[in-house]
Amino acid sequence: MKHFRLLLLSMLPLFGFAQDVKVNLKGEVNFPDYDKSSRTIYFIYQKAGKSILDSALVKQNQFLFNATLNPKIKVKLQFTKPGTSPNAAADPNILSLFVNQGEVTVKATGYLGRGKVTGSAMHDEYIAFKKPYLKIDTSLRLLGWKKRRVKENDSLKMKAVDREIDSVRNAKMNLLTSFLDQNITKPYAPEAILMYLRANGSSFDLKKAQQYFDSLPAEQKQAEEANDIIKAIADKKTKPN
Repeated sequence: MKHFRLLLLSMLPLFGFAQDVKVNLKGEVNFPDYDKSSRTIYFIYQKAGKSILDSALVKQNQFLFNATLNPKIKVKLQFTKPGTSPNAAADPNILSLFVNQGEVTVKATGYLGRGKVTGSAMHDEYIAFKKPYLKIDTSLRLLGWKKRRVKENDSLKMKAVDREIDSVRNAKMNLLTSFLDQNITKPYAPEAILMYLRANGSSFDLKKAQQYFDSLPAEQKQAEEANDIIKAIADKKTKPN
């Protein structure tokens, strides 16, 4: 019986985390001739619950990574060494993606961040998830420009634009909560929670955000967004809207 209990304990990580898979990640970029021979590209992924940093030289505009990794955690390709990028969230030379077992291909004919990914069904699903929010964010940017054009002493018009902005923010949050209520185990659910926390609509519910985070599978709490979620929740507690 003691031996059986020890065996069960040793198998707990297998129940809590997805099995690592072998991935061949091929890439093609379009560096100018003078820059083809000496560029390094970095690959960040998770294996056995730990973050791994790998690198490769880009030769003749091509690179290759062979890795064993957790397919449930988003991976990242970037030209800037981790910790040195001036703004990782906005750096066009960073591409975040989901991969699956087998061969995955990335082709970037401009910024790496705009690269096209093929061979990963989960990444296709992730891109489809993000699409409606890109449209909403465009609407919010347009409303932001509209607000900046309102004269400071025109309080009525300012309030009207603020109501428009809040309405769009709340629509975004409603869409996110509908997704999270049914898809909390999706690999990109942590990103959805973070989007909810950053939406800043008047319908924001801190208790709901915490419940979503608590409901994440254990491995998703090791995703890149997990620390950002924890920090955002703490900030909301000390500085509510």
